[in-house]
Amino acid sequence: MLRLSLVRGLGNRTIHALLCRFRTPEAILHCRREELEANGVPPEVGDDMLSPRSAERASEEWKKAETLGIRILDILHPDYPSLLREIFDPPAILYIRGKQWNSAVPQVAVVG
Repeated sequence: MLRLSLVRGLGNRTIHALLCRFRTPEAILHCRREELEANGVPPEVGDDMLSPRSAERASEEWKKAETLGIRILDILHPDYPSLLREIFDPPAILYIRGKQWNSAVPQVAVVG
């Protein structure tokens, strides 16, 4: 999911629509460019998404986050806040730094 979120021109709504269609990030990344275009992804965005460079960017981002003590959580992860999933345009990826939350207790977070 991190790889998808780092593709320029691919927003949260498009990622969500692709997930609804293909079910998993892996399925999205293994489809053909023509399938992406048929689902509203511009050719240049599809090319970037499927390129080896997008995998490299995701790997670099993951390593950087680990170095900084940041946890990356995608919308499919069970720890993703359930109420956040329900908003109109939920972020596909959360970068979390600090104490881990307890979902049974009311929380405040800064998202953006």
